[in-house]
Amino acid sequence: MQSTRKPLKRQIPTWLNEAVYEPKRRRTVELVKQAVDTLIEQRKQDSTIRISLNTIVATAKQQDPTGQGIAHTAILENEEAYAYYKRYRTTGKPTKQPSAKRQENTRLIIKGDRDQTRVRQRYLKWSREELVNQLLLVEQQYAELHERYLALNDQLLEGQLCAEEASVRLKPLQQTSSGQARKNVGG
Repeated sequence: MQSTRKPLKRQIPTWLNEAVYEPKRRRTVELVKQAVDTLIEQRKQDSTIRISLNTIVATAKQQDPTGQGIAHTAILENEEAYAYYKRYRTTGKPTKQPSAKRQENTRLIIKGDRDQTRVRQRYLKWSREELVNQLLLVEQQYAELHERYLALNDQLLEGQLCAEEASVRLKPLQQTSSGQARKNVGG
């Protein structure tokens, strides 16, 4: 990978270097170090904070007493500032985020109207082992639900059979009692 820094094209007069460029170079290095150190502290508390040229430039502008800040090119063209940035940058080198441990015996509550795209993206971030564990958990829960479904259907069928049987037994009694009632009313 090639560096994006530009080499100096010509020699700068010593007096100009000492009077103008060296103080600017020092200022850039100091602002970059302050900004990177601040971002490192923030990153300890929130691991999503990135240390990149953009975040350094924004942080340096906030921290600069003059409010000027620094430019991207100032970091890229200043060897010391660039080296400091490069040592702590988080962009360009993907870091493996420690995945939250999923409990294997946790019951899933899955909503029917969930966003399938977001769920897919989340699953794509999981490791193979996590996906296998999740699949096993879902299969186990499915088997348990199927067993419950069959047991409930059996109970429902038994209830229906009992109701029909009771209805059959009750019919002659209803007929005799309605006949008795008619005799009492008519007699």
